[in-house]
Amino acid sequence: MEAKKISRSFHRELRDRMTLTEREEKSREICRRLRLEPWYSECGFLYGYYPIGSETDCLPILRQALSDGKRVALPKSEENGWMDFYEIRSLAETKEGRFHVREPENGGRPLENTEGIILTPGLAFDRLGNRYGYGKGYYDRYFTRFPKFKRFGLAFENQMEEQIETDITDVKLHRVYTEKCCYLFCG
Repeated sequence: MEAKKISRSFHRELRDRMTLTEREEKSREICRRLRLEPWYSECGFLYGYYPIGSETDCLPILRQALSDGKRVALPKSEENGWMDFYEIRSLAETKEGRFHVREPENGGRPLENTEGIILTPGLAFDRLGNRYGYGKGYYDRYFTRFPKFKRFGLAFENQMEEQIETDITDVKLHRVYTEKCCYLFCG
């Protein structure tokens, strides 16, 4: 557990040391890579996140998806430790929520879809499909509830490690996209 804490802190610091311009350029390149993937043209529904701090910015691909007529959803975390996704029709349909993350402001029902593509943030990733989030387990619990989703991590190359320590509750990703490449994993 201590190794995870140290790794999270190290990778957050690495990410935070990047200039805003560098993060923006690398995020745009990651979004460009996503848009060129065959799955993007076939995807009718894209689940994303509203980035905070120095996270990889996926807003360009979410804007593109909305412009292309795709359905887009963002997560909303609950006090009970669960997270659900809600459809939005515009990124303006968000407000500051828990942990100062922008979340859908609509109070409708959470989406019941059991398949799709989820773009996933994190602090550290490895070449085996593992990731460290912020330690609360929101995404891992969601992935366990909905295992048919394709789980795609978005990261800067400096967040990648050969292998990170995992727990039984950690759920692997199918891919990780960085500004340099896409890492593919079995499953």
